[in-house]
Amino acid sequence: MALLLLLAAAVSVRAEKTFGLAGDYLNYGAGARALAMGGAFTGLADDASAEYYNPAAVAFVDEYQLTSMFATFGLGTNLYYLSAAFPLGPWGAVSASDLLSSADGFQGRNEANQATLNDQSITQNAAALSYAYAFHDLWSAGVKAKFLREQVFSNSGDALGLDLSLYSRPVYGVSAGLSVANINRPRITLVEDPDVFGRDVKFGVAYHAKSDLFIATLDVNKLEAQKMYYATGLEINPYPILSLRAGWNQQNALTAGVGINFRILKVDYAFSNSNDFGAYNKISFTYRWGNVYHAGLKIQGLAKETDPIYVEGLYNEVKFKTSLPGFSMKGWSLVISDEEGKTVRELKGDARPPETVVWDMLDDAGKPVKRGKYRFSFKVVYKNDKSWVEKGRFRLDYKSENAPNVDMQLNGAPSTAPVPPAKVVPPSGAGDDGKPKGDAGAANQAPGSNQDNSSKGEPPPQ
Repeated sequence: MALLLLLAAAVSVRAEKTFGLAGDYLNYGAGARALAMGGAFTGLADDASAEYYNPAAVAFVDEYQLTSMFATFGLGTNLYYLSAAFPLGPWGAVSASDLLSSADGFQGRNEANQATLNDQSITQNAAALSYAYAFHDLWSAGVKAKFLREQVFSNSGDALGLDLSLYSRPVYGVSAGLSVANINRPRITLVEDPDVFGRDVKFGVAYHAKSDLFIATLDVNKLEAQKMYYATGLEINPYPILSLRAGWNQQNALTAGVGINFRILKVDYAFSNSNDFGAYNKISFTYRWGNVYHAGLKIQGLAKETDPIYVEGLYNEVKFKTSLPGFSMKGWSLVISDEEGKTVRELKGDARPPETVVWDMLDDAGKPVKRGKYRFSFKVVYKNDKSWVEKGRFRLDYKSENAPNVDMQLNGAPSTAPVPPAKVVPPSGAGDDGKPKGDAGAANQAPGSNQDNSSKGEPPPQ
């Protein structure tokens, strides 16, 4: 029996040296982005990995996200992590995850301490389900239930754990989070004595520079029966597609990493080197789609088979078709500006906008607008203070280039439309070239033609 426990401890010696607690694999971290920042993510937690660090923050994830991570450690140990976030709009958000630590290749032995032909493995797994709810789009609370299971060779055990958390959105650039794991101190018994999962308290803050040009984070962690430790991280975003990261983790080791951000896919890499874990690499992929607060706006009457920013014909109104989610709203606005960005007209209302917003092509002073390029900004504010802004461009113009320029007439100014040339009527007795008709003109007339004789003794036309 003692031999069995000794072999089981071999794979977790690094964790006992660092933490000395049961369920040490729950502190390995999740998500290459967070691990590149030293694991200091409790006060930031703005992606699907928030389910691991601070479940309450998932309430502010507005798009569906799926994150996966793989990491290799020493002694043949691998770490797998999978997390998904599902926003429910004003009803909160749910998330699910699975964290698996697996070590294979242990030589099996029988009760007589003789080697067997079957290799043995050690697995530790935590499958979790979380729910988070936001209050006034400022702060949120979350609860997380996790099913814990451990298997050491042929012995296994399981337990149910409970976590609670709080999160505050950035105020003057500062966000904060608090997480208390293992509230109920779950226990897993493999042989005789149970392994007790002690409470783990984490508090973190994050500072967001303007436009998230850089983000600095700091976490303070207190594991039960352990000393307090700190972790810090930094993320620099010089370009929308590129993120550079560095940090100092709980093993007193430097961390570093990089992130590549595509439209729907994010790839993150992290590296660290410590006495406990050695040098190891982590890579994660995050797939993002479908923001639940998306509010669409399309212009009706766009000309076909032409540049889509053109409106076919010059109407007395422009219609905007809205496409909205089924959540309650407190207000909306549609701001129309000219090519230089100057506001021409603002339409707004309380509650939910209509299915079709009509602009009568008048400015805020009640005067008709000119032809030309325009921009629009459509903003919707929901009951929970979430908002969405949709922007676009269009042009008021005729489809035909021969249409008269009537926009100046609409503004009360003289028309600048081109005037067709006056038709010149030749005098009586003159030919088409204006010269008098003579015998030559008559001779040149085709035989049998019906020549006009109105010039013979008749007054010229008036």
